[in-house]
Amino acid sequence: LLLNKQFKMNYTKKGGETKDYIVNAQGVVQQEQVSYLIATYDGQKAEGLIQFAIHRINDIEILGSQPKQVAGFDIREYLEQGGLDISLYPEQNLELVFNKPTAQHLNETPLSKDQQWAELKDGRVRVTATINITQSIKWWLLGFGDQVEVIKPKSFRDDMKKTAQGMMNLYSSNSK
Repeated sequence: LLLNKQFKMNYTKKGGETKDYIVNAQGVVQQEQVSYLIATYDGQKAEGLIQFAIHRINDIEILGSQPKQVAGFDIREYLEQGGLDISLYPEQNLELVFNKPTAQHLNETPLSKDQQWAELKDGRVRVTATINITQSIKWWLLGFGDQVEVIKPKSFRDDMKKTAQGMMNLYSSNSK
């Protein structure tokens, strides 16, 4: 990527199969403990970017040719659009109610450019934002436990409720 060259890599897929690729690197990102190479490869059947977990790369041979660039590719936009994540819902308008100390974090680091914040009569805070509702957003919200309530979209609220009920069932059972 730094040399702006195509390269041949031997890569181990999830199932254990190894395969050689001629790679056109577009960027590198890290998500939690895993770094990913965002790229296309020669002979790719479908258009689009592929994510290769860097720890699965076995060998690299730098080639003399320049990589084929994806027109208009912007890594920041790719990530904002959920490029590394699984989108859960077509709806993009998220409405949450936080306790005030927890909501302060979102006042300092907004979820989106259009985020709005309103204090409620009971002291909690309603936060609305237009975002891609992904699996990571769900896990992040679950980490707040009883300090946040998903209001909208209804399908996401129902999903969170089902997860919370499953957790209650798990913790209510007599097994230790």
